[in-house]
Amino acid sequence: MYRAADAVLANSGREPFGLVGLEAMAAGGTVFTGSTGEDYAIPFVNSIVLETGSPEEIVSYLTYLQVHPDKHERMRRLAVHTARYFTWEAAVDNLIGKLEAQARVQGILRGKPDFRKNLRSDPCDEITAACTS
Repeated sequence: MYRAADAVLANSGREPFGLVGLEAMAAGGTVFTGSTGEDYAIPFVNSIVLETGSPEEIVSYLTYLQVHPDKHERMRRLAVHTARYFTWEAAVDNLIGKLEAQARVQGILRGKPDFRKNLRSDPCDEITAACTS
């Protein structure tokens, strides 16, 4: 359903973790989020980030996507790539990295961390490659 819909309104004011938005993106859907700081939402790259609560704003963006189907399809493709890096495994790797950094600052841990060993590839490389294809 997410992929078949024109857009999915993931009202981040009501669902603060962004799971609905990420699920829709993983399925190739077009996500409209609120402007509450979802780390994964990049306006007009992999999603639409709404700045107001106005229905007219939503309609204007839907109209834009209908007029520019190539940009809409690219946004859907990049949404799928983005969602791959917001899995639970990636969240755990990120948390471990932050904990390791704090342990180093406090002098508890020494040496270079290897917390990203579980990631398949660098997310920035893959998203950049998808943008240029």
